Amino acid sequence: LTTLQPYKLLGQIFLPGATFVTFPFEAYNKNHLFGLTPSGSERTYVLEAESGGDRLEWLAALDRLTFSTSGDRPGRGVSSAGSMNPKTGIPINHIQTPVLLQGILSKQGGSVKTWHRRYFKLREGMLEYFSLNPQNNDAHKLLNTISLAGAALQKSVNGSSGANLTGHHHMFSITPSTSKRTYVFEACNDEEKTAWVSALEKEVTKSASSNDNDPNKRLFPDAIHEGLLQKMGGAFGSIWQDRYFALIKKTLRYYKTPNDIKPAGEIDLSEGGVVAKESDGNNAQFVFSFKSNNKKGRKYMLMCRSEEDRTAWINHLQAALS
Repeated sequence: LTTLQPYKLLGQIFLPGATFVTFPFEAYNKNHLFGLTPSGSERTYVLEAESGGDRLEWLAALDRLTFSTSGDRPGRGVSSAGSMNPKTGIPINHIQTPVLLQGILSKQGGSVKTWHRRYFKLREGMLEYFSLNPQNNDAHKLLNTISLAGAALQKSVNGSSGANLTGHHHMFSITPSTSKRTYVFEACNDEEKTAWVSALEKEVTKSASSNDNDPNKRLFPDAIHEGLLQKMGGAFGSIWQDRYFALIKKTLRYYKTPNDIKPAGEIDLSEGGVVAKESDGNNAQFVFSFKSNNKKGRKYMLMCRSEEDRTAWINHLQAALS
């Protein structure tokens, strides 16, 4: 038997407010690298984990520590100003629960089946993905949030089972309960795929058994009607995005996630408008629209989970407009 000698303390890294960076293999000709930049410091500590799974565990553990020790960390907490964190592009008003797992995955597009590398953060009940900062491969701008409540997780996707999947490996997919779209992801190796699938499976299972997914539970006590819908939006107004809607008096508010404090937007019903049932297509079913009578006359396209859900929303909105 050998006796392990105690390690000599060489230095300390202050964690509150620190930010994380991941590096591609080409950066240092090494795998499993990540960086840690203390708050107020220009130095980034570059660290190498023993494996891809080990790196993901380190990132998640360090993020939980910085979350619990710093209420002022950028992107944390609640702000009534509705400002954006200039470093991450994350709305400061968004409630940030601790990150359970984070890292880079490739994601297949929705309408156009091209592949893009994105930075993902798994939080309680949701999966966020961001554009990549070209300078350090860190999370840059929040692109979308996928709700895991009632989602279907496919642990393995065959390369010959769909469009533009040939030549891709280490794939898995998620189909949210609020959407007919299936999100297909690709990890860089089997080890990281296993880590993601395991963590996602726990969250999907937990969300499915949670009381928070009770359809009769009201998140907004003063709401006439509320629930998950998909809203047509995005940079070119051609992407279906998951949003949580609450009809309160003559205002229809929508949130990026049910956990948000401040709405992502509001639709004023006080000037009247027209609610109409839209025709179903191959990629969009149970759709209805609202066109405002105000000067802009904007038309909102919204997609429900079922015909029953669509009928309920149309009836409630028509009653609010009358």
